[in-house]
Amino acid sequence: MILLYVLATGHISLDFARLIEGFIYTESGPERIAFFSNVALRINVAKDFLYVTSLTIADTVIVWRCWIVWSKNWIVVAFPIILVIGEAVSGYGAIGKYLSPHLTTDTSIKPWGTALFSLSLATNVLVSSLTAGRIWWISRAAHKLRSGRSPSLGAIIVIIESGLAITLAKIIEFTTYQIAFAGTVNMQAIYVMFEVMPQLFGIIPTVILLSIQIGITSSSRSYMPSGPRSPTLPGPTRETNLTSFTGRTTQTLPTLPEVTIEMDISRDPDQRESEPAGRSLTPPTTDRKTCADSSADP
Repeated sequence: MILLYVLATGHISLDFARLIEGFIYTESGPERIAFFSNVALRINVAKDFLYVTSLTIADTVIVWRCWIVWSKNWIVVAFPIILVIGEAVSGYGAIGKYLSPHLTTDTSIKPWGTALFSLSLATNVLVSSLTAGRIWWISRAAHKLRSGRSPSLGAIIVIIESGLAITLAKIIEFTTYQIAFAGTVNMQAIYVMFEVMPQLFGIIPTVILLSIQIGITSSSRSYMPSGPRSPTLPGPTRETNLTSFTGRTTQTLPTLPEVTIEMDISRDPDQRESEPAGRSLTPPTTDRKTCADSSADP
């Protein structure tokens, strides 16, 4: 993502340099028109090269994100990878047309630009749908195990919203590009989109990361249990309730019953006679009947 910001900064810097050279260092009106109409200038070629590179990297990032969500399944992202390669070839092919000595009009670049924008639009729609659909499918099973709002829903909303923002911008870009080459309407709005798109390629991923960090992560913390992790052992006169946490639902289990164990320990009197002296655990007893008989005997 840092690379996207570097490319966007370089792209806007070349735009300012081109404006300064065209409006300040070029004096007459016809010379200015000729300057901005010459697409083969080095500064214009460098600017478009950064644009195509930013577009390719941005689409590669969303394909990589889809690959991660689908557990690194190459079969799922095989077709999106082909689309990204196709748009890179179309974009750099259009730049190559700028440098061609046989370039007479800008209409020879139109098929390359049309392929570039249409493939990029298709990649964004397809990959965003695959990513959101995968998260929704996984969250279905997880939602059955807990009640309340699933945190996966927030991820789906963020992906759909970001995908719609990029998709809408690319639809406008594709439409203005076709109108610019139609010849019926003198509209140069396509150049506005050329300058805006590289900035969006860096802003949209940043919005996704911030939304996940601030929104989804904060909401997922509410699923953490706030009570003690281990129950307290019941005392003789204390009732203890164990609480189990399932999502945001709290369920109280019945009070554990107290069990009293009584043990009767007895000792065999015959065993006492066989014990050695000094090791008896009980004091010696005297037979009352024997004492009474001896006292009565003269």
